[in-house]
Amino acid sequence: MVQRLPSPVRTLVRRIPERLQPTAAATVAVMAVDDAGSVVQHLSGEVPGFQLLTGVREVAGTLWFGSLSGQHVATVRRPPDQPAGDVP
Repeated sequence: MVQRLPSPVRTLVRRIPERLQPTAAATVAVMAVDDAGSVVQHLSGEVPGFQLLTGVREVAGTLWFGSLSGQHVATVRRPPDQPAGDVP
């Protein structure tokens, strides 16, 4: 969004102290889709201390969440199949 602003405005935005800049939302969300592109699972919620979800991998029934803004990963057991849109 900032990239679309005029150059002088972008310069001003970059000068805002980091402590005054907005932080990433605490809510994370992931979706699983089938081969046809239909959503088969959708999970969302908060993971304390975890922000800016950028990657998800499943290994042996565990979902591993990665973030570019932190130095840690989060894990959660993959819930059993559920109708699309239902959040456990």
